[in-house]
Amino acid sequence: AFNLLAAVIKQRIEPGTQIVDCKVLDVSNVDIVMAKVMDQGPVMVLVFEAQQLTVKRTAGVDEEVLENIFYVWALCRDQTVYNPKASWRVLEFGIQSAGKLLV
Repeated sequence: AFNLLAAVIKQRIEPGTQIVDCKVLDVSNVDIVMAKVMDQGPVMVLVFEAQQLTVKRTAGVDEEVLENIFYVWALCRDQTVYNPKASWRVLEFGIQSAGKLLV
């Protein structure tokens, strides 16, 4: 999941720009779009909206960008972990769309 996330972030960054910091400010509109029992165990697909503050550095100048990002996560329950709060793992991860917020 980390490699997938890193690839998505690299695609979104313009050449010469570096992400310095990223903070999630709010999560809203969480929906379960699918739940299914598969060979590896129960799988849920969630969609949600996150408002996050991203600090980008270009040529030594920091720029704060407030973004609204729509995520899609596929989660699978790890059958070897018995703690229900720690047993869900990210199978796949995607960004449906992202846009700058105008404040």
